[in-house]
Amino acid sequence: FVGVLVVIIGAYWFAVGEAEAREQRQLKRRLKTEDPSLLRSNTSAVRLLKQAQRLSSIDQLNAALGSASFVVNPVRRLLDNSGLNLTVASFMMATMVCFFSAAVAINYYLPVAWVVVPVALAAGCIPWVVVSFLRERRVRKFEAQFPEAIELIARSLRAGHAFPSGIKIVADELPEPAGPEFRLLYDRQNFGAPIPDALRAFAERVPTIDARFFVTAVLTQREAGGNL
Repeated sequence: FVGVLVVIIGAYWFAVGEAEAREQRQLKRRLKTEDPSLLRSNTSAVRLLKQAQRLSSIDQLNAALGSASFVVNPVRRLLDNSGLNLTVASFMMATMVCFFSAAVAINYYLPVAWVVVPVALAAGCIPWVVVSFLRERRVRKFEAQFPEAIELIARSLRAGHAFPSGIKIVADELPEPAGPEFRLLYDRQNFGAPIPDALRAFAERVPTIDARFFVTAVLTQREAGGNL
């Protein structure tokens, strides 16, 4: 029992405790630092800008996909609209796995080219069909929540709040998918993006005619004035 206990505690220490203790020691050293030049170097190393969304966890593949924007952008837009937490590389890998798995299986039982190729192509479309179905379901759910979002914004405006405050209320009150979409809209304008640009990006992310009418109405009001 003592031996097993020692092994468990030792494994926990090496896996978790040592890393936490090392971070604490580094933090204490930084807090005790009195050299201004060292403080400036530490501060300059901090990256405040959000990194661009990676297309793959593999650096070489991420760079290769980054240069093929004509293929990557539609796929990334499809994944973003579906709400799935997948990278472009993972989605393409799933497509290739389905294609080659079906090709090998069909070729083993029925090695005829005019049968293998169509079946493999159909199997390779399975990830696209699944993601497209999830995208359509998410869009329909957004359309069902959108009237409530508009009503919340209207009530906040009638109460005297600014338009960004109304967006924040929607982001806080509504669940997925409307809440996160309005949260991203609020965060973009809150961190310095012009509201017209943030609204246009919102209309591109949400492929519904209602969202485009909403963006058009807000942008028109901001240019011409009137009762929003």
